[in-house]
Amino acid sequence: MPRRVGTTYSGRIAAATPSPSGPSLTVTVAPTPPATPLDPRGHPLPRRHLVCAVARILRSPAASPTPLADLADYLRGLRLTLTAAEASEVVKALSPDPALALAFFRFAPASLPGFRHDAFSYNRALALLFRTRADPGEALRLVAEMERDGVAGNISTVNLLVGMGGGGVEVTKCLELAVKWGLRLNGYTYKCILQAHLRSREVSKGFQVYDEMRRKGYRLDIFAYNMLLDALAKAGMALGKNKMVDKVIFVLSKMIKGDCQPNQFTYSITLDILATEGQLHRLNEVMDICDRYMNRSIYSYLVKSLCKSGHASEAHNVFCRMWNSYENGDREAFVSMLEVLCNSGKTVEAIDLLHMMPEKGITTDVTMYNMVFSVLGKLKQVSFITSLLEKMKANGIAPDLFTYNIMISSYGRVGLVDKASGLFEEMEASSCKPDVITYNSLINCLGKNGDLDEAHMLFKEMQEKGYDPDVFTYSILIECFGKSNKVDMACSLFDDMIAEGCIPNIVTYNILLDCLERRGKIAEADKYYETMKQQGLTPDSITYSILERLESRSQRTVRIRKPARVTASAFGQPCLKSSIFGTGMILSKRTNAVIPDTPLLGTTDVLDAFEDEYGGVVVDPTFLLNTSNAFSASLRSSLSYWSRQYEDIFFGAVREAREETGIESCILDVVAFWHAHQVTFDKSDILFICTLKPLSFDVSVDESEIEAVQWMPLDEFINQPFHQEDEMCKAIVDICMARYQKCYTGFGAYQVTSKLDNRVAYLYFQDTLEAAGCVPETSWYKV
Repeated sequence: MPRRVGTTYSGRIAAATPSPSGPSLTVTVAPTPPATPLDPRGHPLPRRHLVCAVARILRSPAASPTPLADLADYLRGLRLTLTAAEASEVVKALSPDPALALAFFRFAPASLPGFRHDAFSYNRALALLFRTRADPGEALRLVAEMERDGVAGNISTVNLLVGMGGGGVEVTKCLELAVKWGLRLNGYTYKCILQAHLRSREVSKGFQVYDEMRRKGYRLDIFAYNMLLDALAKAGMALGKNKMVDKVIFVLSKMIKGDCQPNQFTYSITLDILATEGQLHRLNEVMDICDRYMNRSIYSYLVKSLCKSGHASEAHNVFCRMWNSYENGDREAFVSMLEVLCNSGKTVEAIDLLHMMPEKGITTDVTMYNMVFSVLGKLKQVSFITSLLEKMKANGIAPDLFTYNIMISSYGRVGLVDKASGLFEEMEASSCKPDVITYNSLINCLGKNGDLDEAHMLFKEMQEKGYDPDVFTYSILIECFGKSNKVDMACSLFDDMIAEGCIPNIVTYNILLDCLERRGKIAEADKYYETMKQQGLTPDSITYSILERLESRSQRTVRIRKPARVTASAFGQPCLKSSIFGTGMILSKRTNAVIPDTPLLGTTDVLDAFEDEYGGVVVDPTFLLNTSNAFSASLRSSLSYWSRQYEDIFFGAVREAREETGIESCILDVVAFWHAHQVTFDKSDILFICTLKPLSFDVSVDESEIEAVQWMPLDEFINQPFHQEDEMCKAIVDICMARYQKCYTGFGAYQVTSKLDNRVAYLYFQDTLEAAGCVPETSWYKV
């Protein structure tokens, strides 16, 4: 009777050897694989050592060109296969290399015996596609493989597919799959559907999903609410002006009712929508709704955001609300409010706020005072500066370098040279020593107030004390010498500047070229212009204006000279404005004359004259004709000669803005024009209303032309009684507001050439052809 063995083995015959006693066999015995461990729900747990081994084989840098074949040999040698859960973990481990991970995903069912993917492993592959932002069509092909293999997806599959889709048809297909697989949508699924619609700008469908979620009792989180608000902001005017703001307030009210606390992004979107729709007055309504979540940090954020966007009155409203709500203030909010008051030119309110800060526990410092000093200086309110400086010192705050620089510059603006010099001497005697900016401010103050010799001496002193003059120092002195008719000194200083290694900028060249042009030194101006081009500087609008004057000057047959800033003419005799029959006269005109090189009236000569700095013509009384008839004929010829001027509308608008306000700008369009008869001197008048884009923001008032200039909030400008009570002004403001809100298009300027005279001219029309799909096939459109 044979003996029973305690353990049963299975093996493979490796070799057979014959012998006298019978054949002998060599058998290779492999142990029986242990049973796969299961989790409490009965699902097999991944074998971590096997997952690591598989990932290592596939990622090994020393692997063969066919790592998947090597993996198959490895598993076959161990008589092992992988479960779907283990394959899912391998895909996760290989996710840094998406191509390899997806290759393994498709390799497993094709090469491993008995292997079959389940819904979880398919979800892992879908998540990989989602993370790599693959084409949604790739995901749908994977779903088709699932259905072909008889694998039903779960709710996570639907969520991933919705997240990859863009709304519309894709979402519909995902919902059809959910019904086919017998799945019930959960709150996260609805959130994914909502996001998909909003990403596709399908705001109405997004709100339908939101309403369905509320009916079923699902709650959104802060992320979903912010997506709703952001979608409303991007929807723009499609929902209608009032309707969009109402929607925003509705969403906010439901958000607060659902105990979802808004964050800064929520308030940022809300502010953008209210500002875009011109309904910032409803901000109080928003703050009332969110009242239980309002705190100092949120108030501070609102104040700073409104200040940065230029809504001073609304920022002040929020600031007052914060002031009344808390005993202690927020320093950043106070500084922002102080800054917006300064930028708006409300100096009295800024000074009051500065003095009231200690009441709310805010300690004032020299930086805050400097902010107010700066705006007072720009507005030339030096009386406030002096008293505020005394108040600052009384509060124990010592002025710093910036304070002194601001003060010296401010006194220089109003011609208080002695006070500026006194502050400079005070600095030298204190521990706060002057710097290059201090010297520049005082040099500018001295030079532009007639003390050019003192300015030059200070320049030399600056160099002796080891301060290196910068481009601003040289530019200031060159301008001062130029305006004092010391052109040779200005050119010498420019040459010294280059020799010292200080590179001039476009402003320096503009100052020097302007100086040379006004003194009629065309050859020297051309030489320095060539130097500027060799330096690689790009001319700006001021440069081109000077070049036009140089070109015009080179074509003149009369002598045009620039007088000094004195009451006498260049010939030592006064220029009387009261009568054209005095010792001289001024003929005012609105633009610079362009005098051609051909006579207008036969051999009649024009009067010898030169342009003044206000765009007029000053006649040289030395060379007046002896007889009244000859003078009358020459005067008529001269008037016709000088009146042949040209200036395009857009160039004139830019020039007027620069000359009267000091603001550089570029033209956007002509929005309207006004035509009236029997106006000044019983003549007809045409007024063009243009929109300009500012390129600089510092104002410099030409008091001979206008009384005052300042930047102000749009609402404050519109609500001025003058604009509200005057019918024409109100109409102009309404047109400009419509242009600003992009509800109206003005007339753009387009170059055209006519065969009548072969000259380039400008055609003004509304550029709405392209928007209407009616773009003409011509060569002139959008030159």
